[in-house]
This record gives sequence, structure tokens and C-alpha cells, in this order.
Amino acid sequence: MSHSHLIALCILAVDFSGPLYADSRSWQFSENNNRITDAQRDGGDSSKPGKVKLTYYGHMAFKITSPQGLEILFDPWRNDPSGAWGLWFPQPFPEIKVDMVLS
Repeated sequence: MSHSHLIALCILAVDFSGPLYADSRSWQFSENNNRITDAQRDGGDSSKPGKVKLTYYGHMAFKITSPQGLEILFDPWRNDPSGAWGLWFPQPFPEIKVDMVLS
């Protein structure tokens, strides 16, 4: 079987019977975090007093909490759920509530 025939077969094997778009309705949730919207609208004020808090979770993951309480999580990690790569981290990443996640 040629390379082009194999690609055509793979394309035909895809099930096109359902919708082919992401079904995100998160913008409708009543519990959406509006603190991000507030921060974008009001902007930051570096002249306000207060300390920035840094929380380290291991590997390259950490959380920054602004003096106003806005929380940003950087690079959360997890083990490969398939198990194909083995167990990299001895414990799962903790479930924490933050305003924004950057990966």
C-alpha cells in the first residue's frame, strides 16, 4: 500500500457523523472568575502597597499571588495518563483554585 493510499484510508476512517468543533460553554458558567476581567479593565497599580507571594509546587510549577489576591499558576505538571512514559512525579499535582494558568 502506498503512502498516499494509507493517508486516504486514515481520512476515510474518521467518523464525521458528530460535530467537529469544541463544545466549550465555560463563558456561560455563573461561577466564571471575573477577577481576570476586572484586572484587565482596571489594570494594575504598582504603587499600591503589598507583597507578592510566590508558592513553589515542584519541578517548574509555581504560583504568583498579587497584593490584590490575583493568582497565576505557571507550568503545572502531571504524569502521562497513558503510562507510556513511566511515573515521573511521585504524587499528582494538587487541585488548587487560581485565576489563570499558563503552561
